[in-house]
Amino acid sequence: MCLLDGVTEAVRPDGEMFGEERLEECLNQDRGGLLLEEVKTAVDTFCEGQSRKDDVTMVEIICDGNASVLPCIRTSSVRGESDQCDWQMVVELAPNKRRDVDPLPMIMDVLMQDDGLVQHKENLFLIMSELFTNALDHGVLGMDGSLKQTVEGMMQYFSEREKALASLETVAIRIEIKHTTHQNESVFMVRVEDSGPGFDYKRESASLSETGAMGGRGLQLVRSLCKEIVFQGRGNEVEATYTFNV
Repeated sequence: MCLLDGVTEAVRPDGEMFGEERLEECLNQDRGGLLLEEVKTAVDTFCEGQSRKDDVTMVEIICDGNASVLPCIRTSSVRGESDQCDWQMVVELAPNKRRDVDPLPMIMDVLMQDDGLVQHKENLFLIMSELFTNALDHGVLGMDGSLKQTVEGMMQYFSEREKALASLETVAIRIEIKHTTHQNESVFMVRVEDSGPGFDYKRESASLSETGAMGGRGLQLVRSLCKEIVFQGRGNEVEATYTFNV
């Protein structure tokens, strides 16, 4: 359950706040699944008609234990020699039957909690979106990127992609993100690994200026933004390093 502080800080005429303890009492009582209604009633009763000074917004997220596994997030933080706190995050799409999981909005919500990354939001989203899309489309689904050279090919590509997603039974993608600060340089590293067969990453690719077709420009855009991009393993692992001054 997610809620604004307008719930716990709701006050009654004598100035006392509803508080976390009363909220916990409501949450710990099983009353037939009407959680939001029960909390709202408890707050209204407590306030005794006192006008609200803050918004009261609540969201209940029901988790079905029988549903497919959602992405697993692990975070950790380490304070180094720099003034800023370094941290890392791992998101894993474990093998399951979910075919429509898009972890990027969730990841971006977490990243934007770091004030130092806010002004780089567009670049970071482009980098992670391209790497994740490559991992899913080409790594897991085995899509042929050469189809995206013409409008007709693009239409065929997305049609075949939709069919491939519909028939996909398992998907395993791991995204590791690290943010470190060394003196005046901030380093953002994202590493994506997929369960696909990989590809010959040692083959020389066209430069960005030479890639004029509708497809194939994504990775070159990422290269233009990043300090370094390194493929590893059998081509199913890629690590991109994005840096900026602080």
